[in-house]
Amino acid sequence: MNKIKINHYKLSFLALFSITSILMFLLTLNAYPSNKWVYIFFSIISFILLFYSFNKFSFFFEKFFSVYLWLGFWFKFSIIIILSKDNNYKFTEGVSVIDVEKYFDKSLVISAYFFIFLLVLIFFRVKLFELFREYLENKHKNEFLFKTQKIENIIFFIFIIFCILISILNFYYQIFQKGTISSKNISFMIALIIKWFFLIGFPAIISIFLFNKIKNLKSNFFTPILISLTLIFTYNVSLLSRAIIFDFMSILYGVYIQANKKIFLEKKKFFFIFSFSCLLFASSIVIINDIRLDRNIIQSEIKSDIKEKMIFHSNEFRVLIVNRFVGIDSLLNISQSQNLSLSLFIDSLNNKIKNNDKGFYERKFLKINTKVNEQHKKNSNIIVPGIIAYLYYTGSILLVLLFFLPIYILIIFIEFITLKFSNNNLILASVIGNILAYRLIHFGYMPQNTYQLIIGVMLAIFIYPTIKRIFSARI
Repeated sequence: MNKIKINHYKLSFLALFSITSILMFLLTLNAYPSNKWVYIFFSIISFILLFYSFNKFSFFFEKFFSVYLWLGFWFKFSIIIILSKDNNYKFTEGVSVIDVEKYFDKSLVISAYFFIFLLVLIFFRVKLFELFREYLENKHKNEFLFKTQKIENIIFFIFIIFCILISILNFYYQIFQKGTISSKNISFMIALIIKWFFLIGFPAIISIFLFNKIKNLKSNFFTPILISLTLIFTYNVSLLSRAIIFDFMSILYGVYIQANKKIFLEKKKFFFIFSFSCLLFASSIVIINDIRLDRNIIQSEIKSDIKEKMIFHSNEFRVLIVNRFVGIDSLLNISQSQNLSLSLFIDSLNNKIKNNDKGFYERKFLKINTKVNEQHKKNSNIIVPGIIAYLYYTGSILLVLLFFLPIYILIIFIEFITLKFSNNNLILASVIGNILAYRLIHFGYMPQNTYQLIIGVMLAIFIYPTIKRIFSARI
C-alpha cells in the first residue's frame, strides 16, 4: 500500500515559507520609510521567536501565541508596507486617521523587546521543566474511556447530533454570533452556556474523542478526523466566525503531535484531509460573507451578478489576510498618545460597558470619520488592541513585561494541568493552548471578564476525568 510519512513534507513547507518570507522581507526593507536597521532587528527577533517556539519542549500556548504574534506584527506590517502606494499606509484595524509613519520605529522596537522577553521566558521555562522533569513529567496511562467500542460510538453519535442541533438553533435564533447583537430575549445563563460550547466545549470534546480513537485504533482515525472537521465547520458557520482555520490548526496539529510525529496515511487519504480542510475553509468564508451581507453586517453595494460577487468575496478574503490579524496597528495607534499612564491602565480594568459602547480602546484611542462611524454602529464588531498594546496603556515597556509575566505563568500552569488531568491528551492541550493564545492576542475588550474564560477552560479540562468516571468505572 502506497503510504507517506507526514514528516517528509516539513522540509518542503519550510523551504516555501523561507523563500516567501525572505522575499517579503526584502520588499518591505526596500520600501520602509524610517530606520531600516530597526526593521531588520524587528524581523530577526520575530523569526527567532517563531522558530524557537516550535522546539520539541515548548508548550502549545507558546507555539500558537508566537504564530499569532508573527501574523499580527511582522506579517501584517510587512504586507501593508509592500502593498502601500505613495506612502499611504492603510492600517485599517485599530488606527485613527494619523501619520503613522512617525511611529514605525517606536512600535517595532516595543514589539521586538516584548518578543525578546517572551523568548527568555520560554527558554527558562524549558530549562526549569528539564531540571524538574522527574516531578513535572506527565506520564501516559494505558486506560480506556469507554467499556466497549459500541458505547463509544453511541456517545460520539449523540455528541454529533447535539452539536448540529445547537448549531442550528444558534444560527436561527442568533443567540451568539460574531458581528451581531441578539434581538432575542435569551436568558443570560443559557447564552453563556451556548457560548462556552462553541468557544471551548465543542473543540475540547472533539479532541477527547480523537485522542481515544488514536490511542485505541492507532493509524485508523481517518474517518473520525473528517467528522471532526465537519463539526468544526458546522458550528463556525453558526457562529458566523471566519476563524475556522485556527480551529482546524489546533486539532490537526494536536493529532500530529499526539501520534508522536509518525503518522502514516495512504497518500490519497493524506491529500484528501488537506483538500477537505481547504474546501471547508473556503466554503465557510463564502457562506459567512453572504450571510453577513444579507444581514447588513458587511456593507456593500454589490448586485446579484456572479462576477461582482466573486470580486466581493476575493476582496473580503484579501481583507481577512491583510487586515484582520491583531497586533501592530493598535500598537501604532496607542504609541502616539500623550496620555499613557498607569492610572489609564487601571481605569481600563474598571471600565464598564454601556449600551452601544464598543469598549475602552475605541472610546479613548480611535477617531473614526463620520461615515465610517455610522456604519460601525450598525453592527457589534469590536476593535481590540491585543495584549501588547493593551499593556502599553501604562506607557512603559518595563511595565508591559512585568505585567505579562504572571499572565504567562498562569497560562503555562493551565496547560500543564490540562495534560495532568487528561492522561497527557496532547490534542486537548493543543486546543486549550490555542484558545488561550487566541484570546490573549485579541485581549482588551472587557478585561474584567477574563475570569469567565478561565472558568470555562477549567470546566473543559475536567471533561476527560468526568467521562472516565462515568463510562469506565465498571471496567
